[in-house]
Amino acid sequence: MRRGGIINGRSEKNLISAVPTGRSWVYLVPIAAGILTVSVSDRFIPANPVNARRDIMLIPPPSPASVPSPAPAATVPSRQERSRRSLREAVKKHPIPDRRSRELDCLARTIYFEARGEPLEGQLAVAHTVLNRTRSDSFPDSICAVVRQPSQFSFVRGREIPEVDATSKAWRTAIAVALLAKKGWPSRARKALYFHATYVSPGWNRQAVARIGAHHFYS
Repeated sequence: MRRGGIINGRSEKNLISAVPTGRSWVYLVPIAAGILTVSVSDRFIPANPVNARRDIMLIPPPSPASVPSPAPAATVPSRQERSRRSLREAVKKHPIPDRRSRELDCLARTIYFEARGEPLEGQLAVAHTVLNRTRSDSFPDSICAVVRQPSQFSFVRGREIPEVDATSKAWRTAIAVALLAKKGWPSRARKALYFHATYVSPGWNRQAVARIGAHHFYS
């Protein structure tokens, strides 16, 4: 490394350093915009290069635009997102039986009337709430009896469950979700016994389990 001397009429006192690199010297020159790299080949440098005056090549540092940006890191789906994708695929591929049991029909109709506009995870949570009630001592032990229980589900009138649009995609989805719930497909509301829409405030003193779509679920 050396300092001082003359290059292209400029005193080397303005240089930061001059470093030999094999067959050439590399100078670091401060300028207003940063630092320029100056490379001088050995064949142009006389025996006493300190006082030499030679043509040199000024090589500016690369501009930020010329430096390639690192590739963005791959996005790893969260467990919740993987669960949504898996449920979506399961609903899509699940065969829909032409004939259904009365209990399955009651469960699918509850999903259809209570949550057909909700995401699949919300429809599954409604199904689990009904199934959980059949296992609780506080409710009847069959799906249809749970659904028809007075003052429990707003779509039930006079203990009768309305008819559905059997040709709709929403109905086929409700049947698939009901089948998956009965087979034990996991849900964030797996312990829920109650739910209500997010736009109402019933003032329940119950343990919150989850909020999924437009419903709050409680145990």
